[in-house]
Amino acid sequence: MNSITNYAPIVFADHGSPDHFPSRRKTISGGFQGNGAPTGFSKYWDSIAYGIRCYKEVHRHKGDCVFVSVGSGHGFVFAFLQWLLSTLIRPRTHVVFDLLLEHPKKGLSRLLEKFKFHIFNRVIDKAVLWGRADLEIYEKAYQLSRDKLVFHPFHITLERYEFEISDDGYIFAGGNHGRDYETLIKALSKIDFPVFIATQKAGVKELAAPYSHITVEAVSPTEFRQKMAACTICVEAHPKDFFRTAGHQTFLNAMWMGKPFVMADMKSADGYFENGKEWLVVPAGDAEALRNQIEILLKDNEYRRRMGHEAQTVVRQSQYKTLVCMQDIYNIALEIECIKKGEPAEPALLKIYD
Repeated sequence: MNSITNYAPIVFADHGSPDHFPSRRKTISGGFQGNGAPTGFSKYWDSIAYGIRCYKEVHRHKGDCVFVSVGSGHGFVFAFLQWLLSTLIRPRTHVVFDLLLEHPKKGLSRLLEKFKFHIFNRVIDKAVLWGRADLEIYEKAYQLSRDKLVFHPFHITLERYEFEISDDGYIFAGGNHGRDYETLIKALSKIDFPVFIATQKAGVKELAAPYSHITVEAVSPTEFRQKMAACTICVEAHPKDFFRTAGHQTFLNAMWMGKPFVMADMKSADGYFENGKEWLVVPAGDAEALRNQIEILLKDNEYRRRMGHEAQTVVRQSQYKTLVCMQDIYNIALEIECIKKGEPAEPALLKIYD
């Protein structure tokens, strides 16, 4: 057993700046290095090559370490190699996050998925999920081991950007994937208040065309943040049949800006804030309930101001900062490693950010 004062496993990661966690994290560079995003076969080869590189670097390390990766292709290539070579080389502790699954596929693709998640259950130690409801959803749909799934709230993504917070008198909604603009526009169609929807999703402009107070535009990421920062209320609706939870980045960023938030999706809200205090939440697909809650905020300036303040106060706590969130995830991996080694976890955990 190692000395308590010296036991400090290294965290290998496929993400992050070398300036952060400099003494305990080693970022494995890789991924596509050409011009533009990889497509077709090159996309899959890039993922395979990067996964192999991660495996080689992690297993080349002589001391104790863990690997923390996003839940994408190269992370599963790493897991496959750990499984394939497990009789020869002891698998390293492996934790994934940002595991964003969709509805299970059919046919041959379904068989490949089953094999992929068989590997998951064998050699991945833990998956950190951004939605509490996703634990049950993933377990049932993909037969993932429940004890390998853990919920952790998402984090804000505003630290490196500039924008000006104001109230320019409009309702803001935005995003492409996992959005129910039919319900949203139906709810907003009878509200006499300007609306700005930032999306590239096809068909949304046509849905909004009959309503002169609703504007739909595709914007840059910088413009998206600024339009959010200048709104009166932020609103979001998700499809009733959307497979997993969604929208965490949007509502956390909006709340950090002090914006009252109304969401049509009880599933994605679970595990975050108190309905009626920090935000308002209604069932997905319920346009009437969504409209009623928006109207309540628009008619009550004090309630709207208080809700925005309550939300901002909570979301500006350290737990929602990106580096604190990642430190929590690294500590999940480090604690697993300590248990495997029979070492006390406390001295080995990261306490760089708070």
